Amino acid sequence: MEAEYFPPKQDMILQNEAPTDLYIIVSGAVIIGKAIAGELLGEIGALCGRSQPFSVRITEISQILRLSRTALMNIFRANPEDERIIMNNLLLDMKKYLTTMQATTQQQLQ
Repeated sequence: MEAEYFPPKQDMILQNEAPTDLYIIVSGAVIIGKAIAGELLGEIGALCGRSQPFSVRITEISQILRLSRTALMNIFRANPEDERIIMNNLLLDMKKYLTTMQATTQQQLQ
């Protein structure tokens, strides 16, 4: 896992690209909608090999941990119980995100 610093206004992930890394925000912020310290980015590309549905741009100087897909899969193979927990947590996060997006869309349509 590598820690990196990103300056404001830098695109970290571009829409429709297929990132091979998972990112964890240690400090700072990015805009998707809004992501804050402790949130994951790039999980769709890293875990599913799918292109990103949105771009991610740094909004303030940010420290980001980068974990390659290969390293993540090696961790999962060595720790299957941890894989199950992580995948369940990601699914819960995705459900919350989708619920929030649906509510926002409903409000905008009214």
